[in-house]
Amino acid sequence: MLSLLLATAGWLRHAELASRALGESRPATAAWLLQRAIRRQPDHAEIHAALGVALAASGDANGAIVSVERAISLEPSEPSHALALGQVWRALGLPILAADTFRAALDVSPEVFDSSTQTTHFSHMSHTPFPILSIELSVSQTVSLQLALAETLWRELEDPEGAEPLLRRATLLAPYRADGWNSLGTLLYEAHRYDESIDALENAVGCAPNDGALRGNLASVLRASGRFGRARAHFDAAARLGAPTDQSMRYYYALADGGEGAAGGEGAAGGEG
Repeated sequence: MLSLLLATAGWLRHAELASRALGESRPATAAWLLQRAIRRQPDHAEIHAALGVALAASGDANGAIVSVERAISLEPSEPSHALALGQVWRALGLPILAADTFRAALDVSPEVFDSSTQTTHFSHMSHTPFPILSIELSVSQTVSLQLALAETLWRELEDPEGAEPLLRRATLLAPYRADGWNSLGTLLYEAHRYDESIDALENAVGCAPNDGALRGNLASVLRASGRFGRARAHFDAAARLGAPTDQSMRYYYALADGGEGAAGGEGAAGGEG
């Protein structure tokens, strides 16, 4: 019994360290750790899927695809493996395949949200690139797939118009998720729709008030829209929370002080709401 417990603790520890390594952009380390975990748990689908993502980020295309296909074969109705496969295609520089994979898992057009069960049901396309015919997605899984598809359309396929409705749908389904609001706010900022961007980013900060990076993003949009006082407040909060600081932003704010003060404050001059 003790040896079994030690073995279980070992692969869990490897998986936890691998997750941290992936978060720190050390995919080769993550892959090594996950391979060790698989030796102890060869039929653990989630580990195979994570290994696929790590190998793709390390440039091992064949190993990545084999790993994710193994995860899918072990759990053919688990939607998170579709997300992993799409992320593998993205990491390998194949965004069209990634978008097709996310769409196949979502099949966004016949979406029906049932708030009583907190699940979203999808009728899947027949040409899915993995053996999933019919699955039930949780709200969290749905939103993760929507965000991944939106990011692929927006960043790799240069289609922000196609990404925006997906991001809006994601924030409707999961208004408590900061990542959805942050992505929507950033997309709107790049489109120079500052008021809408500020609204979205303020929602992101409301979801995760101790996230310094979100505060910094909001500060940047507030600065771009001329709301210097509020921008400084969020920038200083970001610095206090440990987010990387840009000294040029502090200098920019210092220069702006004279204009704001001479006009009688930001409420009179900038019309901040």
